[in-house]
Amino acid sequence: MKKLKSIFLILLLIIIACNNSNSQVLEKDYSLAKVGKKINGVYIYIGAEPYYEYEYIATISVDVDWSGSREENFDKVIKKAMRKYSVFNGIIFHDDDLSKADLIRFKGVEISRGGIHLGEYVSFIKKKQLKYGKVVDLRDKIGFVKCISNSRKKKVIAVPYSIMNVISEEEFKEKEKEILNK
Repeated sequence: MKKLKSIFLILLLIIIACNNSNSQVLEKDYSLAKVGKKINGVYIYIGAEPYYEYEYIATISVDVDWSGSREENFDKVIKKAMRKYSVFNGIIFHDDDLSKADLIRFKGVEISRGGIHLGEYVSFIKKKQLKYGKVVDLRDKIGFVKCISNSRKKKVIAVPYSIMNVISEEEFKEKEKEILNK
């Protein structure tokens, strides 16, 4: 029993010594900080790299006079970039003059607008006809849907979010079979 207590005590001292030596070896990284600001669903980074994994979308030239508040100006940049690139959710300004920025999309974060997510299957009525498709792009007030038709061509059309109804992938596949077999 005495021997068992001695072994336990020695093991405990070894564990404590290892923990103390590890904490002294590892240095703290004081360069880490929360620097992103979120405006209209888009994270803004100035002279900093996001911590989480992302994919690069494009580099844009920023033509803003920066006369108003920073939030107003960033909002202008976001709206202008959304006209051409709608699937980004982060902007990285690398230069201090804020003249260029990288548009990024965080991996694992869904992109949505108007309650509709990129890649969802939807149905909607257009020109008194029920249509089905997959959302391939999202803009400010409309989404672009790749529709199925009996001509086997998949046409992309602009559809307001207000008339889109989300459907399951199974329902979409059933409707696609029906339409293509007509």
